Amino acid sequence: MKINLSPTCGNSPKNKFVQDYTVKLLSFDFDNLANMSAENVKILIPDRGLIQGKANLIDIKKYLITDMNVLTIDSAISHGKYGAVLCEISGNEKEY
Repeated sequence: MKINLSPTCGNSPKNKFVQDYTVKLLSFDFDNLANMSAENVKILIPDRGLIQGKANLIDIKKYLITDMNVLTIDSAISHGKYGAVLCEISGNEKEY
């Protein structure tokens, strides 16, 4: 998978963490993702669903295509304990 990162995360360690977390999540790198996640982590995928808890992170595969070709992160932001990412993923036939 080709990964295009946001150029704006370099000066903020928290924003970089949010970006790195997203790459691990959308690459289905669950071993490293578990080390980066709190037990009560919540992942909201707009118009698709909510994943709650570290043990359920693998459920991301239910909501997204698994044959991604390109991940482009436009921006990653953080505020306190919260973070958000604006990104685009594309596969062979679909874009999200």
